[in-house]
Amino acid sequence: MKNSNNNKNIHALGVVLLFTLLFIVSGNICAENPADSITVDREVISQVSLLQGLTFGDYNGSIPVARLKELGDIGIGTFNALNGELIMLEGVVYRAAYDGSIEIVPDEETIPFSNVTFFDADEEIQLTGIDSVGDLKTALDKKVSETGENRFYMIKAEGTFNTMNVRSELPQTKPYKPLAVVLETDQTFFDYENIQGTVVGLYCPAYMNDLNAVGWHFHFVSDDRLYGGHVLDLSAETIEVSIDKTDSFAMVLPDNEMFNTFDLTVDQSEDIKKVETGEGNEPVQQESSDEQEIARKLAEELIEAAAQVEPEITAVLQSLESENARLVGLEHRLKSEDSLTRKILSEAHDMEVPPEEAAAVIGDVLRYTLCIDDDQYVSVVDKTLKAFAEKNITVYKFRNRWGGDGYKGINTNLKTGDGLIFELQLHTPASFDAKELEHANYEVARSETATEEERIAAEAYAKEIYAKVPVPAGAPDYNWEINQDK
Repeated sequence: MKNSNNNKNIHALGVVLLFTLLFIVSGNICAENPADSITVDREVISQVSLLQGLTFGDYNGSIPVARLKELGDIGIGTFNALNGELIMLEGVVYRAAYDGSIEIVPDEETIPFSNVTFFDADEEIQLTGIDSVGDLKTALDKKVSETGENRFYMIKAEGTFNTMNVRSELPQTKPYKPLAVVLETDQTFFDYENIQGTVVGLYCPAYMNDLNAVGWHFHFVSDDRLYGGHVLDLSAETIEVSIDKTDSFAMVLPDNEMFNTFDLTVDQSEDIKKVETGEGNEPVQQESSDEQEIARKLAEELIEAAAQVEPEITAVLQSLESENARLVGLEHRLKSEDSLTRKILSEAHDMEVPPEEAAAVIGDVLRYTLCIDDDQYVSVVDKTLKAFAEKNITVYKFRNRWGGDGYKGINTNLKTGDGLIFELQLHTPASFDAKELEHANYEVARSETATEEERIAAEAYAKEIYAKVPVPAGAPDYNWEINQDK
């Protein structure tokens, strides 16, 4: 027991000394707003939180993507609520989502864990005959042993990969479970062949074992920015590798109750190994590359069809604009190909049908929002729907939500003569603002992984928000089926 206690004391002293070093390198990292206290330096690895905090289940974002971009232009990590794998490349932050797809992440989204730096290649090498991720690590370790094992390295490995095996995970809801537990049920695996892209890799020296995973950690994004994730295995005949050796390290610690109460003396080495390698975990869902290609092709076809009728539909709505009625978010009227591909895959999974069947029922490839003043609301709604009827564009679905204690507004789907279905939301300024305010809460309420308590809380919050929305005169009683013949 005495030896064990002494070892713990020595271990704790080492951590204290390391944090002292971090303090000297990065400045006061315990300021009230720690993200603002780091001085940008091209020769520093900046880390958000500890990997050990993440493995315990702290998925709370602590700095926004915009701030992360100020700390580097290349790196890896994850997002708030563990919503996918983060790859930063050439200053752009990408998410490899649970369905294997890639999207550019907005600046306001937050980050619970990441490592970034500004990439300045110190050396470029070519590697050949890479048959596994182990081969890649061995080749890179050889270079590290030549230049210094106690330094940090960020690499870009570019080429055509014979095989690429990656993973991502489903976004989580509170109360958060430890990462190793999440990955037992909620990680997704994807296998690709003959795929061109870039592996972004981080090397942490041995003394970082209490702050991060020691050795190499790789994320991948394809050149066409369609696929990616955390790398589990790979192979390639030839890879071009650029290496950035970095001598400084800085850390931003989160300030939340979960992180502040963790017992970080607990040995998490086995969990970290499981997290890094994916060993012992089964996928909850695995779309094949064929399914993703089918979904993307369907998305392309839907968007092309929508683009054909969009000018006429937009013209009808623009003709109805006045000082009492305004189109909102017109620049987003067409869904992006990436977003639509993900929706097709998600709907196919939820409905347990092929992507073709899921695509056939999607009604918001083209979507509009008309914001109408309260005193003109019913008359403008009626005028709008009749204007479309005159163009042989009929109401396919009509949902009047003004009479309940939740969501407020009228949502419709209309169908063109060619059979394309599009969405039109009819709001007042107040109901539109409430919808925007409540959107994140809505995502929690509809999440499959939300607890019953979370759903109840989300529904209560929604009722509170919408209870403050004034109801226009006559809105709850408006019925298109009755009014269309008047």
